[in-house]
Amino acid sequence: MRNALGGLFLLGMAIFYTFHIFETEDWSKSTATVESVRVFYQSEVHAKGEHRVDLRYGYEVDGVHYTGHSTSSGSAWESSARRTAEQFAVGKPISIIYDPQAPEKSEIKQTGWSGSFSL
Repeated sequence: MRNALGGLFLLGMAIFYTFHIFETEDWSKSTATVESVRVFYQSEVHAKGEHRVDLRYGYEVDGVHYTGHSTSSGSAWESSARRTAEQFAVGKPISIIYDPQAPEKSEIKQTGWSGSFSL
């Protein structure tokens, strides 16, 4: 039973990510600037908790400033989260994509970042 539930969960995630890839394939590429970065511990994820990186970045579309936000995938080790945070120092340019129909929707497309995204 446990393996079946795990399999269903993985299938659901694969479908979700495939949908997301198709949804974002027409999004525009741009460069953003890291505005803030912090490492934090999230204990409610599971019994042991996870260290994550919270990243905020700014970008412009047609002269309008937008702020994006992403939280990294979790790590059991704080040192791993800190290494990720060091790659995204405040003021550093990063690659993003954004929805040209709704420019406030964006996500990071940068080597070294494995984070959440909002739909």
